[in-house]
Amino acid sequence: MNGLTDFYRNWEDYKYGFGNPNDEFWLGNVYLHQLTKNRDCHLRIDLVNWDNLARYAQYEHFRIGDENDGYRLNVGIYTGNAGNHLSEAHL
Repeated sequence: MNGLTDFYRNWEDYKYGFGNPNDEFWLGNVYLHQLTKNRDCHLRIDLVNWDNLARYAQYEHFRIGDENDGYRLNVGIYTGNAGNHLSEAHL
């Protein structure tokens, strides 16, 4: 949002989260795992460029693995117009 929060952090910071929920914020990988492990979640990413052109990417079956799996991102079927940049071919 404003660049005031430093995102160059260590494993523990990303594990448990940091920042201000009303500003720039990372929830924490351990909590993202807990929220997504037993649910059929979807992920939607909305982007707007400098020319105010909007794009989106939506993934079905969004999950975050546990710490033993390195909090691996798992996504299913892609729809949208932003490009499928979270597929294994792009990682």
